[in-house]
Amino acid sequence: MPPSCSCRPSATGCGRPGTSACTRQNFLLSLAARGLAGIPQTVLGVYADTVREFLGVSEELKLLFGISFGTADPAAPVNAVGRERIPLQQSVVLHGTPGVFDRQ
Repeated sequence: MPPSCSCRPSATGCGRPGTSACTRQNFLLSLAARGLAGIPQTVLGVYADTVREFLGVSEELKLLFGISFGTADPAAPVNAVGRERIPLQQSVVLHGTPGVFDRQ
């Protein structure tokens, strides 16, 4: 599936720092909530002129990143990579909230 691209008017810049990162994260979370997967492609910003020309996007818009999305193929080798996480108790410190880890 072709990537979805985030574009903003060049005259307004990219907004506040972190705005595009929050937009990207929210979009990826909304995909996951719908059973879809997404891959952010920030390298598209490096080739913005080429991508803009290919997609027919106006030069007045600044290309920030793209996101390819769709259904994941569980049989694909890349999806077999382990993503184990350490327990929360080893990475999070809670102050004044006894029993929080007991509710998991």
